[in-house]
Amino acid sequence: YFKKQIRLHGAGISSDYCRLFDTLNKEQEMSSGRMSVLLANYKNGSRLKNYLYHHLLNSLENFAVETDKILQAKRKLSYAKILYQKGLIDAAKKMNEAALQMSSDNFDHYTQVETIAFTRRIERAALKLDNVNQLIKKEADLFDLIKEIHEYESLAVFLSRFSFGTGNILSEVEQ
Repeated sequence: YFKKQIRLHGAGISSDYCRLFDTLNKEQEMSSGRMSVLLANYKNGSRLKNYLYHHLLNSLENFAVETDKILQAKRKLSYAKILYQKGLIDAAKKMNEAALQMSSDNFDHYTQVETIAFTRRIERAALKLDNVNQLIKKEADLFDLIKEIHEYESLAVFLSRFSFGTGNILSEVEQ
């Protein structure tokens, strides 16, 4: 997948980091000493290592976004913010709505809060203050839901600790 990404986005880029990737990929185990020896074969080895690391992370992120709905919603929200900054308000609203729908469908409450906050920003700039108040209430409801989820998780952790600490509790009849 990494090599596919390089071919798509790497026109005119030095192939040294591609060779370094191939070399590292062939290694069974890698130690810092072995890495230093390999980097010594390249001009600006440290910079090359950082460049390769950056591209590997981007490639892994792109791969993860293809399958992770939460990351897809976050990316849509990011695109909406970029569109908004460029003055493409209608396109930003559509992208933000898509992010909100995707995050709602996947019960991703944190991204929902972010998209609602961004919608609030758009509505406030358009001076649609009634909409802003409704969005504030919707956001508060989500915060309440998140708080309930946290309380449930805390209770589940407490019960798990108790159960693991004392063992399963059986009545005299069940024993």
